[in-house]
Amino acid sequence: MAFVRVKKRENPYVQIDKRIFEDENLSWAAKGLMSYLLSRPDNWKINQTDLAKRSKCGETIVRSALLNLMENGYVYYYAKHEKGKIIEWVYQVYESPEENPYREEAKKKESAEQAKDSARTCSSPRIRYKIHFFIKKKKKICIL
Repeated sequence: MAFVRVKKRENPYVQIDKRIFEDENLSWAAKGLMSYLLSRPDNWKINQTDLAKRSKCGETIVRSALLNLMENGYVYYYAKHEKGKIIEWVYQVYESPEENPYREEAKKKESAEQAKDSARTCSSPRIRYKIHFFIKKKKKICIL
């Protein structure tokens, strides 16, 4: 009697909720980045530099796409602290904004930052970077 052994490969397909692609608030770069993030394993760590290396767009476009996803509730991030210092940033990716339990908190934080941005009187280096980023770099377009 002969045995047939089949070597099966891991499933190469990804199933993604199509509402992401119908969301007019997302840029094409954000939609492409979101597709890539959803294709990664659950415990995969997001690294902006690594994401930029995996595309031809560069870090500026990756940051812009991540900010677009955060503004629309698809990605939430927070800092992990140890002994009063930030040891790492944690990004949580959601297939739809409705699944994000921190969506309202993120909206409040973003609207507060936008108010500071529009006044251009900010002391935070992060907000100053965002002002500079949006003023100088927003016109680049790239599909990831």
